[in-house]
Amino acid sequence: MYPIERYLGRLKQYVRNRAAPEGSIAEGYLSDEILTFCSRYLDNVESRINRPLRVDDRPSENATNNATSMFPLIGKAVGAAACLTLSPTERLQAHRHVLVNCTSVENFFE
Repeated sequence: MYPIERYLGRLKQYVRNRAAPEGSIAEGYLSDEILTFCSRYLDNVESRINRPLRVDDRPSENATNNATSMFPLIGKAVGAAACLTLSPTERLQAHRHVLVNCTSVENFFE
């Protein structure tokens, strides 16, 4: 569908009085513009302008801002959970990788 067809369909939805479609379109368009303008100034009311994002990966305000936190609470899980079992060798390798590459543990190395 072309953008002009979508826009004309939107204008067609504004028509309530088929005897005077131009006036109905003008009135509907104006009321939509007024409601959009007013909704920009209503912070506590959810509208299409201030609606939260579907995927909100920003850190939340209630998350701890502790500098010693090794794993910050950023993002959220997508999809189903999957269990992964590591062999003892893989677990040891992963543990050492985290210890060597983590900046929080550098203080303990001598």
